[in-house]
Amino acid sequence: MVYLKTTVLAILLLSLIGCSAKNDNLLLGERLNLPTSAAVNGIFFLDGKTGFAAIASGEAYQTTDGGKTFTKLALDGSPNDFYFLNDDIGFAFGRSGYLARTEDGGKSWSRIATDSTYDLRDMVFLDKGHGYVVGSANMLEGKNTGIVGESADKGLTWSFQVTEHAGFWRLCVAPVDHVWILGGDGITYSTDKGVSWEHNGSRGDTIRAMVFSDIIHGWSVGDRGVLRKTSDGGWSWTDKVRLGMRNLTCLASPELDIVYLGGDRFLGMTTTQGRMWLVDTLNYVTTFNDCQSVGKEVFFAGSGGTIIRLKR
Repeated sequence: MVYLKTTVLAILLLSLIGCSAKNDNLLLGERLNLPTSAAVNGIFFLDGKTGFAAIASGEAYQTTDGGKTFTKLALDGSPNDFYFLNDDIGFAFGRSGYLARTEDGGKSWSRIATDSTYDLRDMVFLDKGHGYVVGSANMLEGKNTGIVGESADKGLTWSFQVTEHAGFWRLCVAPVDHVWILGGDGITYSTDKGVSWEHNGSRGDTIRAMVFSDIIHGWSVGDRGVLRKTSDGGWSWTDKVRLGMRNLTCLASPELDIVYLGGDRFLGMTTTQGRMWLVDTLNYVTTFNDCQSVGKEVFFAGSGGTIIRLKR
């Protein structure tokens, strides 16, 4: 473990020193007992006890005891991830257009019909009723085209639109009416709750995840260590010194000063809005795919059936 100032010298030290042998590594978390070695594509925890995990092999699991045990869900599809509006209403979504809704906290699920060519990757609701799901459509020409589904009735019904952009993989909301969609050829965004959309082409780097701490402060990460910050609600982004060249894939920001990020055999965190970083590249051989902040805990999930819990 080592604290790094964001300078070129510090980045060089990262590869030379790595993590120290101290026992105060805040990035050394508790591994949960998920009964699979397949990669975890997505997680959603309602609190420190109840959570859901979508597995790359097509299976899905639920825990109600904080990860001590997991129960396999009997779903009729292969989810990529989960999203819950509250303790009762939630969604599972994934490959071959799979989209299902629960009203009892995951005890039972009702399938929602969608086009079977869709690969649904992420979901977010702006409020209790208005939500979006994004992904890709496999077109006849062999192209993966970005698709957007929208619901105005708590996910009971959805309308889908096939766009002209490359496939989408991640959604982000900047409170309260800005929506960001990350995809293969840049960022598609709305500043009016989806009434109208604009598109910014790629700046040469692929952005994999984005998070906002409040209405103006946000972070984005991507391939080859891309790390950017905004202090004006996303209208402009500043490139920060990279914490290495590993691909970064997920972000969580439970408070304004605190940011967690994960990627290919990489975990990092800051409690100083990015002025100093705590980085761990030695304790994990995991490619992290998803992360989530819940209360005083942060969960990371990825390859090898890994879900870890970090305490703040």
